[in-house]
Amino acid sequence: MSKFDDYQTKMDDRDCLVESLGTLGHKPVLAKDQVKGDRLYGYQDDQRAERAQVILPRKTLSGSSNDIGFRRTEDGKFAAVVSQYDSQIGYGKDWLAKVNKTYLEKKAVKDLTAQGYTNFHREEVKNAAGTMDVRITATAPPVYTQAQQVGFTRS
Repeated sequence: MSKFDDYQTKMDDRDCLVESLGTLGHKPVLAKDQVKGDRLYGYQDDQRAERAQVILPRKTLSGSSNDIGFRRTEDGKFAAVVSQYDSQIGYGKDWLAKVNKTYLEKKAVKDLTAQGYTNFHREEVKNAAGTMDVRITATAPPVYTQAQQVGFTRS
């Protein structure tokens, strides 16, 4: 039986997390109990003590995988709950870094949309270290004068 480890993240928006996992090709499932979370299952289809609010079912990962979960912690952020086995077969720190990078993109677009930005454009740019950064540009919201905002017009 593989032991589960928690990996702390800075992710706090469930919808952006789910969208990020989907972008990376996963099919996340939301727990029926969003307060306590649903129990995770091991590779032998055994119910484990670990719980999570967002779950990647083991059957969608590999034949020998355990469920991977993201459980909400007391500070409102999600901790990734990954078995030692799964972290060794590709769902470790590098994979979590990809999830986090995708999450940050989704969260930025969501936050900017809420502020009125539109027409997003995503571009990958090589940085000084030789790795790829993502640059998101958008059209700024229109600027209104105070008179326009309250409905007055000048004659």
